Amino acid sequence: MDSKNKVSFEWSVTVIVITAVVSVLLLYCIYFIANNYYKTSAAVGISVVILLFLYVATQMPIYLCYNADGIVIKHLIGQTKIPVRNLTSIEKADDNVTAYSIRCFGSGGFGGYLGKFSNNMLGNYTMCVTQKKNLVLIKTTKRQYIISCTHYDELISYYENRIKGL
Repeated sequence: MDSKNKVSFEWSVTVIVITAVVSVLLLYCIYFIANNYYKTSAAVGISVVILLFLYVATQMPIYLCYNADGIVIKHLIGQTKIPVRNLTSIEKADDNVTAYSIRCFGSGGFGGYLGKFSNNMLGNYTMCVTQKKNLVLIKTTKRQYIISCTHYDELISYYENRIKGL
């Protein structure tokens, strides 16, 4: 990917605080479970907590890259690819577009607002947001994505003509 088309995800203070507090609580849970339960119970409890950490780690966004092939959201572990051939629209979203959303599966602030969400305005969508401003709504043939992007104007203008030409 072209490094000039690489945008880091900037975290809001709210996401940083939630991530720090939940991390400390989860680490305390591991400590508490390991020291207060029988080995079988502790192993199950610790496994659940570790799986929570791993899920968030796989979804936590680090940066996004965009080029003629599409958009790639690089997570701490793994990535999400949105091919340009699947794009139907990309636009600046109001900062309140995610209001009254129901989290179907994901994180509501721990590592960002990540996962599958739903609300009356958008229906079902995937969110990858680390601050609830500078939101971009990406619609594809199969899904909708809400991402936060500090350079949203460059991202949107890059794809506007490409989408019309498809």
